[in-house]
Amino acid sequence: MTDLLLPLMVFLPLIAAFLPVFMKDGSKSWALVVLTGVSELRMSLMLIFTMQPGASASLDWFAGFGVFFQTNSLGNIMCAAVSILRIICGLMSANTIKQDNSKRFYSCFLAAFGGAMGVFLSRDLSTMFVFFEIMAYSLYVLIAHNQEEEAEKAGKSYLAYAVISGLVMLMGIFLLDTAAGTLEILQLKEACAYAENQTAVFAGAFMTFIGFASVAGIFPFHGWIAKAYKCSPAPVTVFVSGVVSASGIYGIIILTLKAMAHSGRWALILLVLSELTIVLGCVYALVCADLMYSMAFLSVSRSGLAGFGTAFAALAGNDFAALAGRNANTVFGGTVCVVISRLMAKTVLLACSKAAVSAAGTSELNGLQGCGKKDGFVKICFVTAALALTGIPAFSGYIGNTLLINGMGEYISAAGESAGALRTAEALLIICTAVTAACLAKLYVCLFTGKKGDSKSKFDRINISASVKFMLGLLCAAMVVCGVLPYATLDKICTYTARFMESVPAGQTAYFGFEALKYAVIAVAAGAVIYVGLVRNVLVQKKNGYKNPYNDSLTIDNKVYSPLIFGFLPFAGALFARVLDVAADVFIFVVNRLFCKSVPVPDTFWNGKPVSEADLARRSSKVSVTGSLAYSLMLFGLGLVIILIYLLVAEFRI
Repeated sequence: MTDLLLPLMVFLPLIAAFLPVFMKDGSKSWALVVLTGVSELRMSLMLIFTMQPGASASLDWFAGFGVFFQTNSLGNIMCAAVSILRIICGLMSANTIKQDNSKRFYSCFLAAFGGAMGVFLSRDLSTMFVFFEIMAYSLYVLIAHNQEEEAEKAGKSYLAYAVISGLVMLMGIFLLDTAAGTLEILQLKEACAYAENQTAVFAGAFMTFIGFASVAGIFPFHGWIAKAYKCSPAPVTVFVSGVVSASGIYGIIILTLKAMAHSGRWALILLVLSELTIVLGCVYALVCADLMYSMAFLSVSRSGLAGFGTAFAALAGNDFAALAGRNANTVFGGTVCVVISRLMAKTVLLACSKAAVSAAGTSELNGLQGCGKKDGFVKICFVTAALALTGIPAFSGYIGNTLLINGMGEYISAAGESAGALRTAEALLIICTAVTAACLAKLYVCLFTGKKGDSKSKFDRINISASVKFMLGLLCAAMVVCGVLPYATLDKICTYTARFMESVPAGQTAYFGFEALKYAVIAVAAGAVIYVGLVRNVLVQKKNGYKNPYNDSLTIDNKVYSPLIFGFLPFAGALFARVLDVAADVFIFVVNRLFCKSVPVPDTFWNGKPVSEADLARRSSKVSVTGSLAYSLMLFGLGLVIILIYLLVAEFRI
C-alpha cells in the first residue's frame, strides 16, 4: 500500500497541474486545488493514524536516478497541514484569480503544492532537492502573476535567490554525500557524526542550509519576502507564509537534528542567526507603515523563532546527558507547536489583510484606517489570530512559547557558567514577543478602530467569500481549542513528533502553572508599554498619521544582493566574454601570421566592427537583460559549470 500511497500523494497535484491547460475556463481550476487538497488530507491522515513512521516507497526509473519516499512523524504532520492550506488557498483563489493567465497560475500553483509534498515525504536529501526546486521555480510564476512592475521586480528578486541558493544547495548536497557517504535522512545522524572529514561535513551542511534558509526567511536570506507579500495574490501570500516557509524550516530541522546533531558549533551559529532574524523581523514589523510589509516581517520573526527552538533542541541534545532527552524533546515540541500555530494564525491574518488591501486599493496604513469597522467577523478572526501569534494564554501560540521557555529554563539551570548568555537569549525571546504584541495592536487599531484614511477607492466592508469565512472560522476555533485543551491537541502532536527525535516524549508540561503564566504576563505588559510609549507617541502622529521609519533602499537586499547579482555579475560575465572574444581574435591573428601570411588581415581586426543603425537602436532600447529568463538560465549555467569543476576536482582529483 505504501508503494502506491506515497508516490500518489506527491504526483497527484503534479499530474493535475497539466489539466488547467485543457480547460475552457481556466478560472474554474480552483476546484482542482480544493479537490486534490481534500484527497491528500485524507491520505495524510492515513499516514498518521494507520501507518508506522519509516514506511518507504521508491520510483527507481524517475529522472534517470530515481526518487525515494519515506514517512516520518514530522513530515506526516506537515503533509496534513499543507493539505488543509491547499483547500483554503483554492477557495481564496476562486474570487481572486480571474480568467487572464489563470491556466498558467493554477498549473504552477498545483505544481508548487506537489513539490512541497515531495519535500515532506522525501527519504533522502537528493529527492528533497528535486521537489524543493519544483516548488521554488513554480513560485516565481505565482509571485509575478499580476505582471505589474512591482510584481515583476519581486519575482526577479525571488528568482535570483532561488537560482543561486539552489545551486549552492546542490553543491552542498554533493559535498555532504562525499563526506558522509549517504544522504538518507534517517541515516544522516550516525553517518555525519562518524565521518572522517568533519570540515567537509560542516561545509556541505552549511551550503545546503543556505538553500533552506532562503525560503524560510532566515537572516541574511530574507530580502525577497517583503516584496513577495506585497505584490502576490492573496492565495500565493498564504502559500509563501505557510507552505514555503514551513518547507525551509523542515529542511533546517533535518540538517540541525540529523546531519549536525553532534555539532555544538552548528547549533550556536543557528542560534545567533535565529536571534538576529527574530529581532530584525519584530523591529521592522513594528516600524513599517505598510500592512503587507508588517505581515511579511512578522513571518520572518516567526521563522526565526522556529530556528531558535531548533538550535536549543540541538544544544540540549548534546549536553547534560541526564536531562538531554527531556530538554531536547520539550524544546523540539515547542518548535513544532510554533510552526503549527504560526501556520494557522498567519493564514487568518493574511486572508484578512489581503481582503482589506483589496477593498481599500492600498496597503499603506494611512489608507487602511477603519476599513474593517463594519465587519465583525473579520475583526474577530483578526483578533483571534493576533492573540494566537503573540502567545496569549488560552490560544495556540501560548503552548509553543511555554514549551520553548520551559525547555530552555531546564537547560539554562544546568548550564552553569554559560547560563548568563543563555538567559540573555531567553530575555530576548520575551522582548520580541512583546514587540510582536505591540505591532499587532497597532495593526488592529488601524484597521478596526481608526478613522477612514485616504484610500484609493471607497469601501464599506471587507469582502471575503462565505466559503473562505467558513475555513477561517474553523482555523480560529482550532486556535482556541488548542490553547484551552493542550493535552488533547498539541500535546498529542508533540508526543507523535517526538519519534522524529528518536527518543521518548518529554512528558506533560504544566501549561497553566505559575512560571508559564508569569512569562506571558511579562510579555503582554512589556508589549503594552511599547505600544503606548513608542507606537502611540512616536510612530503615530495626529496630523500626519502613521510614520514610516523603515527605508526599503537601505535593506541588505538593495544594498548588497541586488548590486551584486544585477550589477557585478552581468559586468563580470560581459568582461569574461570580452576577454574570450579578444583571446580568440589574438589566436586567429597569430595563426594567420605564422601559417597564412598571404591572407590579408581584415580591417575590422584593427578597427573593430563598424557600428550600424541597428546596433545603436538595440543599445538605446530599454530591454532589461537581468529581468529575462535568459539571464536566469545564464546564472543556472554558471552554477552548472562551477558544479562540474567541483566534481572534476573532488571525484577525479585533477
